[in-house]
Parts: sequence; C-alpha cells; structure tokens
Amino acid sequence: MKKSSGIRLLSYTRNLYNKHIHEEGNLHSGYKKANVVIPPPPEPYSRLNELPTETEADALIKESVESLDTFYKEYYEEYIERKKPVVRDIEPIKLGRKYIGMIVLPQFLIEAAMEYLKDKDKKLLRVDTLRIIDSLRSTEKLNLEKYKKNSKLRVKSENGLEENDDTSNVYINGKAAETPKNVVKDQVHSLLNNEVVLSPHNLEYGRRESSAYLASRFPSTFGVITNIFNEISKRIPDFKPKRILDYGCGPGTTLWSANEIWGGKVEYYYGVDVSENMLELAESIIESSGDNLKVKERRFERYLAPEREDKKYDVVVSSFTFSELYNDDLRKKTLESLWSQTRDVLVLVDRGTALGGKYISDARKWFMGRKKAKEDQEEFHFLAPCPHDKECPLETSTMWCHFSQRVQRPEMTMKSKHAKSNEEDLKYSYLVVRRGSRPLAVDGNESLEKESYIGITLLEYGTFLSKQDVL
Repeated sequence: MKKSSGIRLLSYTRNLYNKHIHEEGNLHSGYKKANVVIPPPPEPYSRLNELPTETEADALIKESVESLDTFYKEYYEEYIERKKPVVRDIEPIKLGRKYIGMIVLPQFLIEAAMEYLKDKDKKLLRVDTLRIIDSLRSTEKLNLEKYKKNSKLRVKSENGLEENDDTSNVYINGKAAETPKNVVKDQVHSLLNNEVVLSPHNLEYGRRESSAYLASRFPSTFGVITNIFNEISKRIPDFKPKRILDYGCGPGTTLWSANEIWGGKVEYYYGVDVSENMLELAESIIESSGDNLKVKERRFERYLAPEREDKKYDVVVSSFTFSELYNDDLRKKTLESLWSQTRDVLVLVDRGTALGGKYISDARKWFMGRKKAKEDQEEFHFLAPCPHDKECPLETSTMWCHFSQRVQRPEMTMKSKHAKSNEEDLKYSYLVVRRGSRPLAVDGNESLEKESYIGITLLEYGTFLSKQDVL
C-alpha cells in the first residue's frame, strides 16, 4: 500500500469514528461499517505512572554498564601488573640484535670529502654518479640462462624420478623454483638515456668515477662496514686488531670504520685497489682529516702482495668486490688468497641483491666444504651473521640472506643523486669467519660468543625458549 493511501484511510477512519462516537455511547465497543473495524481508544495517559519502574531495557542497560565497569577494572589491574619491574634486555638478547640505528658520516670526513670535491664540475659529477648507478643496475639481476643448472631438471612422477626438459624454472642456490620477483627478463634502461638498454658491465674507476664514488657511495658503504665491525666488537669484546688488510679499499672506507670502532688499537692498515686514482683519493682524504686518524701506519698498493707467514692480518676485509670480479674461478682464487692471509677474522661483504647474496653464499659453501674435507689444519667457525656451522636453511629457498643499513646522506650525496631525502638504506650480504674452534662454556659461565648465539636463537624463535632449549 502506498503511503498516501494509508494516510487517507487513517483520516477516513478517524472522521467516521468521531461522527458516530456519541450515537453508540460506548467508547470501548468499537464501530463496524463498510468492513472497517474501529479499534477502541487507548488507555488514558494518566495511567502511565502505573507502569513498572524497571523495564527489560533498563535491566539490559544496567548489565551492560556493570560489564563495562568490570572490564575496566580488570584492564587496570593488568596494566598495574605490567608496570611492575621486570627483567628486560638480557645479555643474550642484546648480543643477538643486529641493527644499531642510522649511521652518520663523521663531520671531519664530510669536510675532507667536500674539500676534495669543491673544484670538481658538478654536472659531470652528476653524470658520473648515474654511470655508477647504471653499472650497478646492469649486474644486479640474475641472468636466467647463466644460472640455470647444467643438468636436466627432474620431477617426481608415479614411476619415480623422470627427466624433464622444461627449462622454464630458474635455479637459485640449487633449487628449482618459479622465477622470483627480482629475476626478470625485462631489459634495464640507462638512467642517462632511457633509449639505451644496459648490458652487464663494470666501470673502471678513473679520476672522475672516483670522485663520483666518493660523493654518492662512500657514506653508505662506510655505514655498512661500521655496522659489521660494531657487531664483531660486541661478539668479541676483547678483540683488538693490530693489522688490517682491506681488499678493494676504494677511498679507504674500511680504514675509517676501523678508526671509529677500534681507534688507536690498529697499528697497521694495508689497502689494495686496482684503481690508482682511487688510492690517490684515499691519501687525499687522510691528509685532509688531520689528527682524526688514529691508525698509526698505512700503506696503499694496486695489487695484493703474496702472503707471508709473518705478515698475516688480524682482520681481512673484502667489501663489495666479488661483484666486480668476472667469473667464479677468479672469486674462488681471491677467496683462497684472502683466507691464507687471515690470522683471525675474515669479513666478506657484497651487495644485498640476489647475485651478491649468491656470491656470499658460495663463499660460505666453500668454507663448509673445507670443514668437511678437513683441509685446514686449524679449525674455524662462522661468527656472523648466523653463528652456527650448519647448512644455511636459505639454500633450499628462493630467498637470500641480506640486511639493510640506514645512513644519513650528507649534502654532497644529496646533490650528486638529486635526492630529496637525507636518508638512505643500503642492502648488503656478508659473512664473518674466524679461525679457531667455537668457544664453549667454561666453569658454568657462558662465553660472550656463545651468549650471542643464544641471543640470536631467542630473537628468532621467541623468548619463551630457555637457554637449555637453545643449547
């Protein structure tokens, strides 16, 4: 029924009732005409005060209020309970933490770099920065054909293992899987000219490229190396390296990170880089830094000197160099040479891409092979990032081990990259290996290295585990 029709019917009924109300003489008898039943009038309004004071709705409201009151009382009691003093940040958890917050390049290094760059052409500096970024982008994608496994793929069937010629899958760390997100067949175009398709290449660092590297990459690589050295100093508090070898030193990045963490404890620094212009840049930064460098002696060379038993190094670092080497054989020989010159700790760092992660993973597998074959007379163990000597669980996945370090961009970096933000995150993969057997508990007190292992396990699997569960 339409609304207007209902209103008319109600009006008609009311008028009809009023017309004959006195004829009937009974207000409660009703009136029937034209098949319309007239209901009796409602009870007088004066009878409303006879209604009960508490209705069903009132009871529901009262119950709701009481329930809410109980909830807030319980919540307050729990809040008070949580505010009671508790044991937080136990030593294993502290040692298991990796991140140290944003790293800022020391002001004296910023001033030294600005002094070196002040007479450089700013337009060329920008162009060369884009060339460096292009070279990194050209090699950061996995080559599908190059990294397919040589043997044919095998799949399970009802009859067992059968050969399969399907090569649509890509192998990462030895496992066949669908092409991961970072592995693409799309072409990579140059930032300088979008019409140019990049082919995998590495730059040779001349004077211009070295200046662009100082402006654009030096702060972020400094942050990464400083993070790793800080982690080593936490794991081994009494570690005081006297001799450091920096393979692929660039503008002396490792030198300044070691200067921040260990200061005057380092007596000798040996930097190696194939670029003569990069070595000149490193010397220039040192001269401009004045007395801020606490390392007592330093030497730079273009090529790595042959190892000598009496000239080994407490810390050997290879930072972002494996990606610059042309093949796996060269990387393997370089790794063997660096390990032979390591007296205590070897640090390997590369980019946090799938390819950089693969190079670090290959290095770890090389060490695992030596451990199984017992090729080293002296034992060694993995110190970081995961202090265990088991197979890496990521070997059977399409993921790779990498981390990220945030750094504050100085003005020179923001200008060279045309960046609006003064913060930058650099992803990296790394491995720290130390000679000697893994320290064990002595007299019931855990060593700091073992405590760090416990801390990482607790962070990874939850603090509901006890030390006994971890050990």
